[in-house]
Amino acid sequence: MRCPLLLSCLLLPGLAWAATPPAFQPVEGLKAAAEAYVRAQLGGAAEVTAERLDERVRLPACASAPNATRSGQAGNTARWTVALSCAGPQSWTLYVPVRVSQPQNVLVARRNLPAGSMLVAADLRNERRDTATLPQGYVDEQTAVAGLVLSRPLAAGAVLTPGALAKATVIKRGEAVTLVGRSGSFEIRAQGKAMADAAPGDRLAVENTSSRRLVQGRVLADGSVEVPL
Repeated sequence: MRCPLLLSCLLLPGLAWAATPPAFQPVEGLKAAAEAYVRAQLGGAAEVTAERLDERVRLPACASAPNATRSGQAGNTARWTVALSCAGPQSWTLYVPVRVSQPQNVLVARRNLPAGSMLVAADLRNERRDTATLPQGYVDEQTAVAGLVLSRPLAAGAVLTPGALAKATVIKRGEAVTLVGRSGSFEIRAQGKAMADAAPGDRLAVENTSSRRLVQGRVLADGSVEVPL
């Protein structure tokens, strides 16, 4: 090839080199791809950091963006392993460890609380915690605990979890209860005996004291049992 200008001849090899894709996949791009994948899965304000990759890693350049998937168990939200895979022209898979932090205000116990405690605002306080390290979940609103009791003890400073909450029992097995049947403006009441413990909203079997028949009803907040007519 003849070049009319010496400068053009000098530039052409450089331009050809610049247009040639890199022989190896850039390491920083792999870290960014792993972080972007985790952010897309979690959303919100998660802080995501891929661990440093060995700069000596030499993977053949991928013809398209590597495919990202989560590898291993999904239970741990604080640590992820992202598998980055290239289909070609030379296939490979790289596993990238990623650390996740999700700081958020959650409710914790102000003092030691025994099982069965009816929770009130004075029992709890807001505290900022990394929710990615709370696999059993958390509660972040005082209104979410209204009318609920602890199903197990909660130590001072411990995070309140959904599994530690239960509806307050208003009826005990064997107690006398009032059966209420309504149809429009018509209402009928009868006495019965509860066949189990129950909380508002529960379905409960009740023995009618007069007829000895078992009926099913829904427990109301005042401790009565509404039955269909």
